[in-house]
Amino acid sequence: ASRAGHRFRWGQGVYPLGRGDRVLWHANVGFDFSVWEMLAPLAFGATVVVGDAKEAGDPDALAACLARDAITAVHFVPRMLGLVTGRLSAAQAAQLRYVFCGGATMSAAVRDGWLTAYPWTRLFNQYGPTETCIDSTTYLCNGSEHSGEVPIGTPVDGTHVRVADHSLLPVAPGETGELLIGGAGLADGYLHQPERTAERFVTDPYGERLYRTG
Repeated sequence: ASRAGHRFRWGQGVYPLGRGDRVLWHANVGFDFSVWEMLAPLAFGATVVVGDAKEAGDPDALAACLARDAITAVHFVPRMLGLVTGRLSAAQAAQLRYVFCGGATMSAAVRDGWLTAYPWTRLFNQYGPTETCIDSTTYLCNGSEHSGEVPIGTPVDGTHVRVADHSLLPVAPGETGELLIGGAGLADGYLHQPERTAERFVTDPYGERLYRTG
């Protein structure tokens, strides 16, 4: 609970929710972003709109839901973001303020397609494995990038990331290594799996606890 609360407070400073906001809860409860969809709006006076489970994989139904229920904030995986793009007119999407994308790699084509269709929205690319609280990094897409991959951005407040070598020490800029995550969002480990926990949650030479993303 404390990890989620920390994450909510940080998010409120970056994409604040208020009384006029309507957040769609359509993620399965097994997906960590559902925690934000369910609880963050209530913490800050916004409305939670409970989506129909039958609509979750249907881009036409989701687009209709966004328009019908005047959704102002929504999360998609990249594939669904691409499928929903263009199924809403500008007028139908006028109320949308925040669009979050995570769970897989977002391509530049998906990013550019969305921002071309709905340029007033704030599109965030978010990265975070299940072993961290909801997400570890975030990136506000601005449409000016031309690379094939969308950056994962910078760490959320209280979290830090490091590209490290096999000794868990930082590599030089431009070198390849493993992404390690540390800070407030780390899980305690895997339930009843001490060996796996010891393998993935490690302590570096400086005494800091980190998660090895692999």
